[in-house]
This record gives sequence, structure tokens and C-alpha cells, in this order.
Amino acid sequence: MKRNIIMLCVPARAGKDTLYPALQKQCINTFGGQWCKFALGDQLKRDREAYIKSTYGLSVWEDKAKHVFHEDLTNHAIKMREETDGMYLIERFISRVERDCEVFDDVNYIITDFRYINEYDVIKKMADKWGFNVIPVYIERYIDKTNHRFVLPPVFKAEVDTYPEIRSISNINFVPWYTGFFWKSKLNKHLFQL
Repeated sequence: MKRNIIMLCVPARAGKDTLYPALQKQCINTFGGQWCKFALGDQLKRDREAYIKSTYGLSVWEDKAKHVFHEDLTNHAIKMREETDGMYLIERFISRVERDCEVFDDVNYIITDFRYINEYDVIKKMADKWGFNVIPVYIERYIDKTNHRFVLPPVFKAEVDTYPEIRSISNINFVPWYTGFFWKSKLNKHLFQL
């Protein structure tokens, strides 16, 4: 059976860290094997960890404080993308998969922060070499206000600029993700009938 790389495109503050454990559990139950989380942006946090601690007195890993230093991380991400032709974060994922493939034959990945179309293009090309399916998924979070549902809009300019293209190539255009609870039947319907 082919292994899988699920690439989640989730706007900031839409609950990807809440979604991941439920998705991982469902993937294990449905497909078997190991399912590993890979957050592309974690490298940016590692790069800026000491600076953010000394400048703001905060841990870069504390999501509740992210609004304080988000601009710093974003600027660093833009700089590193420019210096590496968009490959800075992807190279870390490629290295991880190549190491894992030498040891494991049942490992699958869920990338929780897919942001740019080149990330999909490069991973798709490498996935053919590795023997993986690649499943891009664009997720919208809904806010339920007295039975009127509203889509939570992208928070940052980079999301507004890049997400329409990502949505257009996604195997699943959106998975309804509701504030306050995990609508498992909807996720199953959209994701696990591919």
C-alpha cells in the first residue's frame, strides 16, 4: 500500500493544533501505519528562539503569545524564502523523509502548515520517488453564530495572497471545521473517501 503525505493548508488561528490529534487518530484507524506530524514553520521558530526570548521575554513555542512576535517570524520566513528560492523549509522535510525511509516502511506524514504552492510542487515530485500519495487539503474554519455559519477569514496578508491557488489544487477544497467541536462525520466524508 502506498504511503501518504497529507498537506494541510489552514489559516492562522483556525485550530490546526486542535485538529491534528483527531486527524492522526482517524488516519491510524483508517489506513494503519505510523502518522507523524511535520510543521514546516517549526524551523523558523528554532531560528528565532533565542532572539525572541531575549527581545520579548517570551517562548517562541507559546502559541498564546504568538501575536507579539508573529511579524518577526513572518519577516524571517520571507527572508529565508527569498534567499533559498522558496526551499528553506521544504529541504528540512525532504531530509526527514529520506532519513525515515531508510528505517521505516510504514511512515506517513501530516504537514500541518502548508502555505505556498511551491511546497506542494516540490513535495509532489519527491513523493513519486519515495512512493507516497500527496493529498493537499484546504481547511476552512467556521464560526457558528446562532445557526448562521461564517468562514473565519485568513488573518495575514500572505494567506490572502497564496491561499486561493492552494485551494484550487487541493484534493479537497475545504473541510468544514467548526469552532468548539470536531465534526468527525464531515471530516470522514471529505477526507477518507478519497
